Amino acid sequence: QIKQNMEFRRFLCKGKSNILAECILIAMAHNVNKFHNKIKNGKCRTYLYSTKNVA
Repeated sequence: QIKQNMEFRRFLCKGKSNILAECILIAMAHNVNKFHNKIKNGKCRTYLYSTKNVA
């Protein structure tokens, strides 16, 4: 899904730690994009847990 929707084809860095960091950034960008689409479509109104009332 990341390869198709975000047109990600290859890593830009070399090295195991750099590739891991780039993979984490791509995953975070994918999640932010999904969250943005939920907000835009109005499907982000329910909460998993009730909020605490802070006095």
